[in-house]
Amino acid sequence: PLEVDLTSGPQQVTFRISACDATGIDLSSLPKPYFYKQGDMGTRINGTWSLESGDSLSAVFVSTVTISETTGLGTWTAGTIGISDTLGFKSTNGGHSAYFTVSSG
Repeated sequence: PLEVDLTSGPQQVTFRISACDATGIDLSSLPKPYFYKQGDMGTRINGTWSLESGDSLSAVFVSTVTISETTGLGTWTAGTIGISDTLGFKSTNGGHSAYFTVSSG
């Protein structure tokens, strides 16, 4: 979602990315996804990727975290650093990021 409304309590946020590599994605060394409130690097939630579909050649990864009322309102970033392939090369795009807003009504 682009906006997470905490009026009715904590909400789950899901971050999905897709990746493909001809030699194979190194599934044993996936980077940790992160969620943080912009302007407040102390408010950070680290997630874990799960393979939602596909395989090491072409995959969709998902990470779901819970945003509670105590984590703070405002703009949040969900991101991850680059993913490595089985030969040790890391994606050159520097990773992925998306933004969402946490509000309370």
